[in-house]
Amino acid sequence: MAKYIQLGESFRITGRGFVYKCNAVPEKDNFRVGDTFYDINDNKIIISGIEFSGRGFEDDRIFALFTNLNDKKDKVKGKIISSDGKPNVSFIYAANPLESNTVDDDYLKEYNSTNNTFQKMIFNYEELIYNHRLKINKKIPGLAIYRGWMLRPEQYKELYDLLVKENIYLINSPSDYERCHLLPNWYNKIKDYTTKSAWNSFNTVDDAFKLLNEFNGPVMVKDYVKSRKHEWDDACYIDNPKSDKAKEVISNFITRQGPEFVGGTVLREYVNLKRIGYHEKSGMPISEEYRIFVLYDEIVSIIGYWGNAITKFKKEDMDFIEWIKNHINSNFYTIDIARKEDDQLVVIEIGDGQVSGLQGFNEDEFYDLINKIIYCGDE
Repeated sequence: MAKYIQLGESFRITGRGFVYKCNAVPEKDNFRVGDTFYDINDNKIIISGIEFSGRGFEDDRIFALFTNLNDKKDKVKGKIISSDGKPNVSFIYAANPLESNTVDDDYLKEYNSTNNTFQKMIFNYEELIYNHRLKINKKIPGLAIYRGWMLRPEQYKELYDLLVKENIYLINSPSDYERCHLLPNWYNKIKDYTTKSAWNSFNTVDDAFKLLNEFNGPVMVKDYVKSRKHEWDDACYIDNPKSDKAKEVISNFITRQGPEFVGGTVLREYVNLKRIGYHEKSGMPISEEYRIFVLYDEIVSIIGYWGNAITKFKKEDMDFIEWIKNHINSNFYTIDIARKEDDQLVVIEIGDGQVSGLQGFNEDEFYDLINKIIYCGDE
């Protein structure tokens, strides 16, 4: 049976190679110095040293030192290696609740777009959430990229752990997922390039009210993951944090989130963005915003968030995006940015790439771009 290792963070020892922190290694006792593995571009990788967990690291972690890599660049493509030739790369989708062998209707176009590029699996979302079981239509060992509904961090970890038992490794580890999915985990890394934010770790109204003291001007309320922006006037936007209306909006938000509430309450400074109109249903203002998908440090696509045309970014805009990329540590994630009235860019949100929507971007083009990055990025 093929053996797999999913690689996490790395550092280089000059003249010797890269040391990798491994996210998950089943049957760790079967790994030996001298074992040969292959990445998704069929590059050969030889383990020259293994260290098990030491002080400050979680139990059962392995550090593997690979000396045959290029001294100037980390060459392991895909962060997944297999002892039996290059690993498979597949996509995994949630099933239709009414038919477990077909994909959820909202992801059907994406599912069909993988026909000529990637293998694919379907799992039963309800079985995972309510029964804590993995019910899947097929098992394809190797690297897998989830595309589907947002999962709470504990749900994502459960899915990840269940798949690892089948030698299937989601592209982002549970810690990777939390790093981009939850605002407090990415905010301090880029706080000078996003709006001022304050948060707590509760979902009680009284505790949330205390956050209002941090602000003097307009704010928006959300939890660690989502806002209710389509309920703009009564569950999202607060014009005056000192007003009775502010408490009403926060109370509405927390009540309406109900079981979907994640983490704690967040207040974010509202800044004036370059407006392009108003949402036809909710009436919320819509602005010049973009969603950027990043895969293995390469931009997959820049998408007009509201269907707005992609303007040509100036050099300083691309420098801004590059700076943000350099401060986010994840294999697959999104950066949501907007243009302020003063023409400067600001980060609106960081998200995990597996649960971020395409916002109308062409599905065939999206998967073709992913295919090129995964298999051709080093050519």
